[in-house]
Amino acid sequence: MRLVAVEPGPALEPLREALVAAQEMNDPVGMSYAESSLSRAHLMLGQLADALRHARRAVELLPPGADPVQAAHAGIGLAAALNAQRQGAAALAALDAVAATVAALDRPAMRRSELRERAQALALLGRWSEAYGAMNAKLELDDSLERDRQSAQAARLRGQFNRERDMASLGALRSRQALDQQLLHTQTAAIGLGALLFTLLTVFAVRKGLQARALHRLAMVDELTGLPNRRAVQQRLADAFRQARRQRQSLSLLMVDLDRFKAVNDTHGHAVGDQVLRHVAQVLAGVLRSGDWAGRLGGEEFLVVLPGAAAAQAADVAERMRRAVAESPCIGPAGPLPVTVSIGVGALDDAAQSADELVDRADVLLYRAKREGRNLVCA
Repeated sequence: MRLVAVEPGPALEPLREALVAAQEMNDPVGMSYAESSLSRAHLMLGQLADALRHARRAVELLPPGADPVQAAHAGIGLAAALNAQRQGAAALAALDAVAATVAALDRPAMRRSELRERAQALALLGRWSEAYGAMNAKLELDDSLERDRQSAQAARLRGQFNRERDMASLGALRSRQALDQQLLHTQTAAIGLGALLFTLLTVFAVRKGLQARALHRLAMVDELTGLPNRRAVQQRLADAFRQARRQRQSLSLLMVDLDRFKAVNDTHGHAVGDQVLRHVAQVLAGVLRSGDWAGRLGGEEFLVVLPGAAAAQAADVAERMRRAVAESPCIGPAGPLPVTVSIGVGALDDAAQSADELVDRADVLLYRAKREGRNLVCA
């Protein structure tokens, strides 16, 4: 199907701005949403090559397993762009790739779109029986207005199915499709207005989604170090504790505190103190095993969670952290600044009733390390 292109004017610019915003936030799901919106807008404006390019980008950008709703939308959008260029086989492959996701989401509107594109792809391939089945299934989901509009197409497909052995009737159906394309040319102005309205609504939705993601990140990430903040640490630690209890696995945590950090702020200023905190966060992250994670509780305190680690393993990891920090001075404006940490180790056992109890154990051992001279691990 080829639509007459109209001058997009400002219609596409907000979508491009949304794409740039998602790129700046390094948000692949947001970029995929914006690319899908650009593809649909180009398709409605009759710019088929641009529509196909953006549709393919929407599918490629989406990480595996992320946002099944967008994965389904992107796959259906790619099929629509391919159908518009009469690439029925490729469109059918794109729909098959997301069919299971669409079925699992149980969204009637999305299912209608998938069935509509599937019917068109099958018709392009001359598979009239299957095309009729897909279109008939779509009609069962349509609301009354959409059902009336699509019933004529279903009747044509049904008649073609009954007469598919008669090759002469194939020419009649193709003639009707050509007439439909001619009628579409008369609707260019209406399509342009509809595309503009659709674009504005999509931009609003995309921007709201990006704002929500940004607010969630601010609420869960420590702005100074980039590590999970206290709220995120509490949630993730509670989850790790429940999982370890449920699966009867080991779990340990490390309470890490910078030694004499107040003196750093008093002597060198808070800017250097912030630099020291970022430096220590990077060093801690570099020692973590696969599956471990660290967060900042506040001030100069960090919490490291080691799923699957018993007490002895946790003590080894803690000692590597202590040594790594001590051997990596922070390079400040006045030159290298020695930094050390004290670490308390808490390990899960049958007596532990909550994640808070593990934190308390590690905290007690941390203060013991402080009393015994700092730059120590107590487990």
